Amino acid sequence: YACIKVEIDEYRDYVKALGALKEASKFLVKSKKAVNKEAKVRSLSRRINFVETYVRARKQIISSNPDQAVESCLSLVDQPEVEAAIRVGDVYALLTEHYYHKDNMEKAMEMIDAMRARNIMVHPYLDEKVLRTICVACGQDPNFDQKVEEGHGDEIDDGIGEEIEEAEDSYHPQE
Repeated sequence: YACIKVEIDEYRDYVKALGALKEASKFLVKSKKAVNKEAKVRSLSRRINFVETYVRARKQIISSNPDQAVESCLSLVDQPEVEAAIRVGDVYALLTEHYYHKDNMEKAMEMIDAMRARNIMVHPYLDEKVLRTICVACGQDPNFDQKVEEGHGDEIDDGIGEEIEEAEDSYHPQE
């Protein structure tokens, strides 16, 4: 669990986090002593799906199908429990940067406003130059300062750590 959280929170490496989630899922499925195993497997599978969707959208937005990527991202941020798998700020930042590069500052500002509406601190997710350019283009103050409690609204705290630790503790392959 700790490595999944670090990959996402510190490095924003969703590909590595996805690999770790899939590995945790394998252990949980093979576990013979996991309590509420089916529910935990479903929960973990849902998290894997969210991360896979985000990773796929990140690839599509810069290469193959940006419209589909935008649609996937907008759908992701509206999903219940998505925060248990991904940082919603990363999704909004991806969308904001996409609109910025398409020179659609109004849509980019909408994404920034959506982040702020969800009490997500914007500055950790967006480059200062990008943020300033968007805000100035839309007549907004680029120096807005949100008073958001640290970690509020966008830190992954999914309870999956206990599920993974339990699976690891109870998994003993037959030799």
